[in-house]
Amino acid sequence: MHSNHDGPHFQYTVDMSKPEPAPVKNEHPALWPIVMADLIQEIAANRITVMSAVAVEVLDDMKQRHEFGLKKYGTPLQPFNGRDPLVDAYQEMLDACVYLRQWMQENKSNSTIIAQMYTGTLKQVCALRVVMVEFAKKRQTEGGKDGKA
Repeated sequence: MHSNHDGPHFQYTVDMSKPEPAPVKNEHPALWPIVMADLIQEIAANRITVMSAVAVEVLDDMKQRHEFGLKKYGTPLQPFNGRDPLVDAYQEMLDACVYLRQWMQENKSNSTIIAQMYTGTLKQVCALRVVMVEFAKKRQTEGGKDGKA
C-alpha cells in the first residue's frame, strides 16, 4: 500500500520510538473512577447491554488497571498530567490492532467477533489519526502548540 507522506494528514507527526513522559501528579481528579462511573451509568441507561456478571468483571479489571498505574507511576491517571492523551490512545489502539491480529493468526478457528473487533479497531485508529491531525491544525492556526505530540 502506497502512502503519500506529503499529504495533509501526515503533518501531525507522532514519533513511535519516543515514549510519552511519566505523568505528573496534580490536583485534578483520578480518571479511572470517573470511567468506572461512566460505565455504570451507561449500563444503567441500557446503552451498553452486557450481562451483569460481565459488567462486574470489567469494573474489576478497571480497578486493577487503576491500581497498576498507581504502583507503576506513583500517581493516578489524571488530566493535565504532562502527557498527550491522544498520543497515548493512538499508541494503545495501534497495539490493540496487533494483539487482535496475533490472536487471529494463533487461533485459526476464525472467530467472527474477533475479526469484527479487529476491523473496527483498524477503522477507529485511522479515525483517531484524522482527529489528531485536525486538532494539530487548529492549535497551529491558533498559535498554540506546534502540532507535534
